[in-house]
Amino acid sequence: MNQFQLALLLTLKDLLTVVVGPIIVQVTVELFKKWLHKNKS
Repeated sequence: MNQFQLALLLTLKDLLTVVVGPIIVQVTVELFKKWLHKNKS
């Protein structure tokens, strides 16, 4: 694996983190809200 491939891989990883991170947070929050609501009733 050469330097260029490594750099590309890291960039893709960063991009994935930036894109997927907020989505995961959003889904987690929604699930948590549903769970809280279920526990209240």
